[in-house]
Amino acid sequence: MASPIFGSKNLFVSSGYPPARPIYAVKPGIRGDHLIESDEDAEPLAWYRTRGGAYMPTPLLYRG
Repeated sequence: MASPIFGSKNLFVSSGYPPARPIYAVKPGIRGDHLIESDEDAEPLAWYRTRGGAYMPTPLLYRG
């Protein structure tokens, strides 16, 4: 089970299951459900990558 991690003013979450394996940096204070299907939907996020999450999905924050 993935665990989120907080650092650099954002909450980092990821999922390691194929096919996508996304990783997200979520802005603080965001509430509710958000479906990210395109860049236009990504307002609650500081950044995201559709691929790059590790299979063992708890992220490690380095210098952040």
